[in-house]
This record gives sequence, structure tokens and C-alpha cells, in this order.
Amino acid sequence: MIADHHGRPDPQAPQRHLRLVPAPDPVPLDLPVAPALSFVNVDELVAQLLSDGFVDGAPPEFAEEVDRGVCGVLHCGTCGREGLEYRPFVSPRMQASAAPGAYRPIAFCVWCQLGAEF
Repeated sequence: MIADHHGRPDPQAPQRHLRLVPAPDPVPLDLPVAPALSFVNVDELVAQLLSDGFVDGAPPEFAEEVDRGVCGVLHCGTCGREGLEYRPFVSPRMQASAAPGAYRPIAFCVWCQLGAEF
């Protein structure tokens, strides 16, 4: 509203009308967080994998590429930071064949130092 010098509406001023528009539906925040993953101290997780007989090592190339990509879009279950680090572990059985359970990757947050096996 435009007012005159006394603070009253000025009848000569052009009228402006606001049109109310309904708010759009909220955008779902389907962030790729894996709530089913149990985040624990990454050093403890690595120690457990090593004590289970696993060693640092890459799986077949296709699995590494896919899993590295997955980690890149995951969010930390603790601080929410996007882009977790990827660290693969393989058992000696992986060298001979792609036996089930012979590959155990982890995703971890470099800020929180928490990770999860996936």
C-alpha cells in the first residue's frame, strides 16, 4: 500500500495485489543413507576384519568400481557428511575364486572415523 504524506492510503496510487500461490509439495530428502548399516569405530572394524583373516585388497574390478561409486554418494550415519571412503578387504579365498563372503568392503567417514561394512 502506498500512503500519502499523512500516512493514509493514497487513492491515486496504483493498486497492487498479491496473488497467493500454494506451496509446492516438499521435495523428499531420499538421501542415500544406509540406516541399516551399523557405524562403528573404523579402527575397530578394520581390526575385526584382519582378525577374521581378511587383508586389504581389491575385489574384481567391476565390484570395486560399483562399490566405490556407492560410497561416493552415501552419507555418514553420524554426521551426515556426503561421500564416504571406500576400503575393500578380501580373504585368501578370493585369490582362488569369487567365493561368497570372500569380499567385505567398508565405507567410512574421514571426519568421524566411523565406518560400516556393507
